[in-house]
Amino acid sequence: MRALIIGILLSALLIGCEQPAAHVFVREIPNGEWPQGKRFSGEFEVTDTLNSHHFYVTLRHTVDYPYSNLYLFVHTKFPNGRNSRDTVECILTDRAGRWLGSGNGFVVDNKIVSNKVMYKYQKKFPLKGTYVFGVEHAMRPDTLHEILDVGIRIEQSEQ
Repeated sequence: MRALIIGILLSALLIGCEQPAAHVFVREIPNGEWPQGKRFSGEFEVTDTLNSHHFYVTLRHTVDYPYSNLYLFVHTKFPNGRNSRDTVECILTDRAGRWLGSGNGFVVDNKIVSNKVMYKYQKKFPLKGTYVFGVEHAMRPDTLHEILDVGIRIEQSEQ
């Protein structure tokens, strides 16, 4: 009984250690089929232009996803109407082919750390206002299968 209580307390402590997100959007991909050109978007109201933030791509896929990586186009529309597009490679397996994300069973959850750093590391929002982020796949197949959802997570950095 004592070991069970200690295990529960340790689990709660570890779960509580993740940095709270300043902004998050996650979009379900219907039937796990992502057609090329289909963009999933989320809108964030930004008031903090002083603190730095870390930007992550979040992704859930099944163990039947046939590739070891995923290329994405991440679109940003700024409050002043300007647009940008970044290409992000999401490494999903190690060299031995084991999934890098967490999960048990059929679904793998990823908080993408691209090329050993975040999608964007310690970046400040240049403007206050509404930002729109969009994500679309940049892979060769017309439709990707076994991708369940995708999103963007933005956390304030601890500096």
